[in-house]
Amino acid sequence: MGQRRSLSSDKLMVDTFASGFTPKDLITSQTMFAAKVRMDGDCLPGRGSVFAFGKDDRSDLLRLLIIHELALHADFYTKEENLMKGYQKETSGSNELVHAYAMYSDKFIPGVKFNVRKIFEEETLGLLKPKSFMGIWQIFALSSVLRMQITSVYPQLGDPLVRRLHRMIMPRVKSTSHIAFIMWTSTRSKSPYNWLPNHFVPLLPFR
Repeated sequence: MGQRRSLSSDKLMVDTFASGFTPKDLITSQTMFAAKVRMDGDCLPGRGSVFAFGKDDRSDLLRLLIIHELALHADFYTKEENLMKGYQKETSGSNELVHAYAMYSDKFIPGVKFNVRKIFEEETLGLLKPKSFMGIWQIFALSSVLRMQITSVYPQLGDPLVRRLHRMIMPRVKSTSHIAFIMWTSTRSKSPYNWLPNHFVPLLPFR
């Protein structure tokens, strides 16, 4: 479903502000630019729409497909060995990704003993609300929906341990060798002291 995209072929503009978040340790064969996309609360599904259709106007469909994927394959997305595929261990001091990702969820309550599966299910149900924000588990699901690898690009800002999110993500089933680059970004500030990711942009080559 996912395809290779570029700024020129899909007539997309460069987002100069978001491009400033691109980390220096991103390794690609081509120079990548952040594409200007809508900031309407459907950031991740909209980015999926770009790679599926060349435009960000099919976010409702992609949201439904992501929810469907998570609901049907909860066992897959809460299993450590599946989350580890494509992950470089040196980017983090911990290999317990499933617990780390649960703690990144807005359903996680600090100081309270938690159950990963319960948090996963509550987060998935919360996605039924239009414009609800998505995170790392949803990027995994999007990778499977698109049937292509996704590089989750995380800026060199904030807590270094959170850069567990800077990684390659493997789909359950792959049908293309192309890779989608999706960067966590912010509409607020590039300051490391004020860093709060609240937006996603596709990173695309010019051609």
